[in-house]
Amino acid sequence: MTARLQALLNRDVTASVMSQVLVSGLNFAIGVLAARLLGVEDFGLFSLILLMASFTTNIEAHFLTLPMMTLAGARARRSPAYFATIQQLGLMTGCLSALLIAGFVVLLFALRGESADTALIAAAAFLTFSQNIQAHVRRILFARLRPQHAVALDFARLVLMALAVGLIIAAGMTPDVPTTLAGLGLAALVPALPFLCTGARHAVRPRLVRIVVARHWPIASWLLLMLLVAIGQEQALWMIAGVEFGDAAIGGLRAGQYLLGTTHFLIYALENFMPRTAAQEMRKDDVAGLLRYLGIQTLFVGTASLALILPLAVFAGPVLGLVFGPDFVAYADHTRIFAAVYAVTIVRMVWLYYLRVVERTRDIFVSYVISSLTAIALVYPLIEHFGVSGIPITMLIAQTVLLAAIGAHIARHAVARMPRSQTAVPGRMA
Repeated sequence: MTARLQALLNRDVTASVMSQVLVSGLNFAIGVLAARLLGVEDFGLFSLILLMASFTTNIEAHFLTLPMMTLAGARARRSPAYFATIQQLGLMTGCLSALLIAGFVVLLFALRGESADTALIAAAAFLTFSQNIQAHVRRILFARLRPQHAVALDFARLVLMALAVGLIIAAGMTPDVPTTLAGLGLAALVPALPFLCTGARHAVRPRLVRIVVARHWPIASWLLLMLLVAIGQEQALWMIAGVEFGDAAIGGLRAGQYLLGTTHFLIYALENFMPRTAAQEMRKDDVAGLLRYLGIQTLFVGTASLALILPLAVFAGPVLGLVFGPDFVAYADHTRIFAAVYAVTIVRMVWLYYLRVVERTRDIFVSYVISSLTAIALVYPLIEHFGVSGIPITMLIAQTVLLAAIGAHIARHAVARMPRSQTAVPGRMA
């Protein structure tokens, strides 16, 4: 166990965490710089476009790269043509996402009774395409066991962004929203071009595209439905909070979530290595190997996440006051509840990979439905009894129910599978 843990730390985890630190750190810096350079009104438009572009990235990932990470580890070797096909599909979905964001910008301004600037429409579409392409390339590199290249990709994006900011400051320029979006798009696309060219060397046949889509869809379909349910639940709770308590309460609650967002790099880093490694363990030793691997990772990831979460929970008041101002100190107790929410979420993320590896994504969707129904049923009684604290308490209960539902599905599958796993042929998945 020690040897395997050391090997994992030296390779996949280290590179994955480095990559995600670069991505999350740069995104945080981009938000701060954009707020300072653009002003409040333009920053609002910039943030909205960036949020919608990230949403399309998430949808594409649930269709292409999330199933890919599982399938890549289910075999000892995947052909380069498979990854080239994923890349080609990513180019197609990236173009579609760019068109959708362009339409979103046009619709947004039309609802305001205005016409969108052509440069803004083009820049928003370009950013969406570039951001999605880089996300696909990064995940493909991790799936092909080339994590050092993924880190180099993220570092190159950081260098390009630093050079651009330096030029803006040196020239005394005041960038507008289209220029900022286009600059972010260039910083994302340029480092990915060499890897795109490498992947383009492998021929992609239409028949292989159809096979990959048919293989991904049974996994992706339930993941996409899960994504819609999860987003619907979260947005519903925040809308209820806004109606019941107003903008000030939302600001205080979101501040606590923002602090705990420092754990996001760890959550997102898991996706770069754990699905493939979990599938490899399943291939080697069936369910027993998968359970053993996820148990070890729960201890490792849980310890690392608690090291981040506990200090924020204990010192929630002083940290909120230091970062956001004295008005936010009153929301320290709510931040502590959110800390428990994040702790449960991280454990749930680890064990979610069990159902993904055994391709029981329908069980994931069902678990999210149960969690969402629980949240909607409890939110108003909890608000009536606890006031604004009812919102984070509802989230905590919903995440706990979700973890329990996932655990129940895992237990049922493992119990049914374990007797057969003792006689399974090594290297094969059922």
